[in-house]
Amino acid sequence: MQLYRGWSFGGYFDMYRNESPKPMIVTEFGVDAYNDACGWPENNAGGCFNMNGDAAGGADDTGHFWGCASGGECAKPGVQSQSEWDVRLAAELMHHYVTNGGIIWGGFLMAWTDEFWKGSATQDLCAYPCKTWDADYCRGAGIQLYKPGGGAMCSWKAHFTCPNFDTNYHDLCGYWLAAAPDNYVNEEWFGITSPGSCGLHKVNPDGVDGGYKLDTLYVRPAYIAMMQLWSGNTEVDTSHTTCAALKPCWACAVTHSMEELNEGACEIECTVKSLAVGPGSSVIAAREREGFSLLRGQSHPDSFLAEFGLPLIVAAVILLAATSTSIYLWRRHAKKQEEAGEPLLR
Repeated sequence: MQLYRGWSFGGYFDMYRNESPKPMIVTEFGVDAYNDACGWPENNAGGCFNMNGDAAGGADDTGHFWGCASGGECAKPGVQSQSEWDVRLAAELMHHYVTNGGIIWGGFLMAWTDEFWKGSATQDLCAYPCKTWDADYCRGAGIQLYKPGGGAMCSWKAHFTCPNFDTNYHDLCGYWLAAAPDNYVNEEWFGITSPGSCGLHKVNPDGVDGGYKLDTLYVRPAYIAMMQLWSGNTEVDTSHTTCAALKPCWACAVTHSMEELNEGACEIECTVKSLAVGPGSSVIAAREREGFSLLRGQSHPDSFLAEFGLPLIVAAVILLAATSTSIYLWRRHAKKQEEAGEPLLR
C-alpha cells in the first residue's frame, strides 16, 4: 500500500483493521526534500516559473534561503521538513507494528536517493515545455505562452520546463498536493541521499564522450534522523565516500573492460581502507578492518549470505504472501462495492 496522507497516517490503520485482520506492509511513504515556491499560498495564480537554484524555496539552507510569507512548513528549508515528517511517519509505523499489537509488518521510505529521470512523466505538465537552456525567454518575454491557457498548454500548477527528459538536470517537475509540507510534490527530490557530480567523465581516444561519469552521494538530515530512530543511537555514521576517495578507482575502471574488472583489475585502486567514521556503524567498521571493494560492494559475499541468506528468503516469501493477500482483499472489497452500486475506492 502506498500512503501519502500528510504528516500523519491519521486513522488509516484503524480503518484497515476494520476491513481485515491481516497484517499489511506500506510499500511507499515519505515526503520530498524540496520546498517549492510553486505550492505556496501566495503563488496561487497558476503557472510555475521558479527553477532549481532560485532564491525562493529550495532543499538546503544555503544562507540565502527564504520561505513562504504565511509561515509554517513552507517557511522551512525542504530538507528540514523532509527529516521531521519522515521521522514522524516512521515512528507511527513502528507504533503500529504487529509486535506492539498493531497490524503493520513494516514500510519502505521513499526514497534512497533522488531520481533525476522522474521529471519525464508528472501529473502537472505542459504539452510543449520550455527547454531549460531557453528559460530566460520562456519566463521573460514569452511567459504568456507558459501560463495556463497559453500556447504551451500548461496545466494549472505545471512547471514551465516539465516534462523534462534531460536526466542530467535536477528539475522540479511534480504536482500540487495539499498534504505536502509546501503543497507541492517534486518527484525527483525524494532521496534521503543526494547525488553530486565529481566533475569527471570519460572521453574516448577519438574525443567523443564515453558516457561514464563519476558521482558520489551526500547524506541529508532525513538520513541521519532515520538512522537515529531505527538504531536508537544519537550518534550515527554520517560519512560518505568523497570524490577524492573515488577518483583512483574510477580512473582505473574506465580503462578496463568488465571482464578485466571481474578478473581483479583495479582491485587495489578500488579498495577503500579508511573512511571518516562516526559511532554506530558496524558496516563501516568492517570496511575499515577488512577493506571494501567499490566494484563488488562487499568484502565477503559468502559470509554475508551465510549470515543473512535465510532471513532474506523468509522476508521475500512473507512480502509475496502479503502482497497477494492485499490484492485479494482489495478485489473482494471492490466486488462488494460494485454489487452494492457504490463507487469504487482507489
